[in-house]
Amino acid sequence: MVRNRTIKLLLRLLRRSHLYLGLALIPWVFLYGITAYLFNHPAHFSPVDVESISRSFLPNDWATRDWIPEERAKAIVKRLNDRFADKAGAIRLDPIKAPRFDGGGLIASFDRGELTYSYSLPISGNQSGILRIAPKGSPAQSSVKAFFEVPAKRALASEGPVVSVELSPQQEPLRLDEGLLEMLQAQVAQIANQRDPGLDVQASSIRVSFLPALIFQVDADGRSWECKHDALAGSVSTKLVENAVARPVSWRQFWLRLHTAHGYHPDGGTRWLWAIVVDVMAAVMVFWGISGIAMWWQMKATRRWGGVALASGLLVAIWLGYGMFRLMA
Repeated sequence: MVRNRTIKLLLRLLRRSHLYLGLALIPWVFLYGITAYLFNHPAHFSPVDVESISRSFLPNDWATRDWIPEERAKAIVKRLNDRFADKAGAIRLDPIKAPRFDGGGLIASFDRGELTYSYSLPISGNQSGILRIAPKGSPAQSSVKAFFEVPAKRALASEGPVVSVELSPQQEPLRLDEGLLEMLQAQVAQIANQRDPGLDVQASSIRVSFLPALIFQVDADGRSWECKHDALAGSVSTKLVENAVARPVSWRQFWLRLHTAHGYHPDGGTRWLWAIVVDVMAAVMVFWGISGIAMWWQMKATRRWGGVALASGLLVAIWLGYGMFRLMA
């Protein structure tokens, strides 16, 4: 008999703890549910207007349409060998590590009035792009290196003064496409004017803030190097590969990446299905909060202390939220 009473008491305590803790943490349930949705849909409830740019807008002679990582990497290695022929040892392209671009396209923008038009356009020209129209913001403001590193001589965008630096012939910009920046500026302006002739965008006003760099790995000087070629700046940055064998992702890193994984990947697959689950969880967490309040209110015996827990949790959430806003704003 005593045992049954003890079990009932423990179960009652468990139910009440579950109820009151749930009520106290409802603001965080709403927070994580709503922010999960916002993570998954970055354009929703945002001052940024997002439009799709059909691939038909891209000209047939799109400057980067025919870029093939392997071919460009071979051409760069050949020029590096020609340029640094007096150095000991040849530079060899790593046949195991496939060259790749570190992004899917270029980002170019221009200002018109109080708005900034930012285009994200595919490097291949075979996919649609994205236009983001947002209120204009404020302008944005080493380790062991290989002997064949070629430094950047100027910034990507044609803004601000360029500091002149004396470079040896070996360190002159290594560009495979002369006039690439001007060509991209002209073509983005063409796309913008074709979409909206009233804007009358001039090529000189286009800022090309990002173009995927070519990443490839080479063997030189008895060591392995990861190289990154910036097509606009003509630079080749290098990073020593300490261990050719990739380190496995730890469970901690995996869970952290899993927590922040969001958005619908254009290629579909597992990432797309994961994004659906994120949306479902966002909706269910909000549902849990609302339904929890509704079920608690029907239990008259718990209204008083439940109300205290809910009010306390709300006040703490507001206080902490204000503090975090002051730290992060």
